[in-house]
Amino acid sequence: MEIKKEIGRRIKEARNAKGYKQESFAELLNKSQGTISMMENGKSILIEDIYLICKKLDISADWLIFGSEETYFTEEEKEFLFKYSILSEREKGRIDEILDRNHQPEEIKKIGNLL
Repeated sequence: MEIKKEIGRRIKEARNAKGYKQESFAELLNKSQGTISMMENGKSILIEDIYLICKKLDISADWLIFGSEETYFTEEEKEFLFKYSILSEREKGRIDEILDRNHQPEEIKKIGNLL
C-alpha cells in the first residue's frame, strides 16, 4: 500500500483512539475538516502536519510514518531515561552538568545523534 495512505490510515486510527471527530481534530490542528479528510485519505500530508499531529495526539513519528514503535535503546538505557524523567529540574541540571563535564564535545554530539 502507498505510504501516504498508510500514514492517513494511522492518523485516522490515532484520532479515533483519542476520541476526536474529524471536525474537532481539525479545530485542534487549526485546519479545515476537508484538510483532515485529505490527510486521512493519503492525498495531502505535509511534514509540518506530521509533526503537529504527533504532538497533539501524543504518538511517535516512527509509528505514524513506519507503523512501528521499535526503539533502539537497551533495557539499561530505558531504565536510565525513566529515572532521569522523574527527577526534579534541579536534579536534572546537576546530572547534565556532570555529563557535560565528563564528556568531550564530540562524544556529546554522538550521543545527541543517537537520540
